[in-house]
Amino acid sequence: MSGEAVLVNAHYDALERAFRNLVVNAVEAQDGRGRVDISVSHADGVAQVLVEDRGPGVPTELRSEIWNPDVTTKHRGTGLGLAIVRQTVAHHGGTVAVHDRAGGGASFEVRLPVESADAS
Repeated sequence: MSGEAVLVNAHYDALERAFRNLVVNAVEAQDGRGRVDISVSHADGVAQVLVEDRGPGVPTELRSEIWNPDVTTKHRGTGLGLAIVRQTVAHHGGTVAVHDRAGGGASFEVRLPVESADAS
C-alpha cells in the first residue's frame, strides 16, 4: 500500500519523542557514521514502524532488560530513552520489540493500532 496515508490516533508530542529516542539510539549505536533506515507499513489494522541501524545490535541477554529505566548499554546515558519508548507506545495501545537486523545491527519494531476510516 505504498503512498497511502496511515493514520494513528495519538498524542503527537509523546510519539514524536518516542521515535526521536529510537532514531538517536540508532545513530549513537553506530557512532554517528552509519545509516538509519525507517520504514512504515500497515496491515490488519496495525501500523508497523521499523527503525533499523547497522551498529553492534542488542545482545540477546539484554533484550528484555533494555526497556527498564536506568538500563543502558552506553558509556554515557540515563537509560530512560527506551523506557519512555515502551511506556509511550503501550499508552497508545501498541507494542515495541527489538530484533536482529538482517546483515547486522538492530531493528526496533513499533506496532500501533491504525485509526479506522470511519473515525475521520
